[in-house]
Amino acid sequence: MQMVQRKSKMMMWKWKRAVILHLMTVFTVQRALVVGDNKRAVSQCISANKWADALVIAHVGTTSLWESTWDQYLKKNRSPYLKVVSAMVNNDLLSLVNTRPLKFWKETLALFAQRDEWTMLCDTLASKLMGDGNTLAATLCFICAGNIDKTFEIWSRSCNSLKFLQDLMEKTIVLALATGQKHFSASLCKLVEKYAEILASQGLLTTAMEYLKLLGSEELSTELVILKDLIALSTEPGKLFLGFLYGVV
Repeated sequence: MQMVQRKSKMMMWKWKRAVILHLMTVFTVQRALVVGDNKRAVSQCISANKWADALVIAHVGTTSLWESTWDQYLKKNRSPYLKVVSAMVNNDLLSLVNTRPLKFWKETLALFAQRDEWTMLCDTLASKLMGDGNTLAATLCFICAGNIDKTFEIWSRSCNSLKFLQDLMEKTIVLALATGQKHFSASLCKLVEKYAEILASQGLLTTAMEYLKLLGSEELSTELVILKDLIALSTEPGKLFLGFLYGVV
């Protein structure tokens, strides 16, 4: 019986203490607001663990008070979704790439939509996925970034026959046209040269020329320039005769 009475008295004391503390907080916050001391009002709310009230008061205060209160709240609250909110508010999506588990790469990629840093963020995420051994996901992220050279590098690993070469060239050129990219790596230029030579040897001179034109004249090696000239001469009999006459062919 005495044990029950002690517990009852303890609960009553705790309740009275909580009421007194609440009333003191209310009085202190109201007084601070009346004199325009929003900073003290926010501080009192935080001390009483009234974060919702603190954020509301901080919002009507100065920008620095709002940012300080918001930052304290995010540091105290460990909810995973608030890390996403914090990164978006602070425009620090790169931190999400570096900290979020790679198994959620699709969700992370979706957060980049309509961001100015889209290309850089996609590239960074793709590199991390490659390091983790997720080649398929990395390829998709490189494609989203418009990184033709990296995408081509991954695709070319399985290029071990003429059919694979044709598929590789078709996919790479489609990606290049979609992104509008006109500058390619040396390895990709070499493959275009090889593929153009194969097309030319099969009599598909016009198609071979179209592939060579995609590279741009500044990226053509000496061999590519010669090949392009030969194809141009071969498609026009008059030029072919002049080529023989002046020693071009």
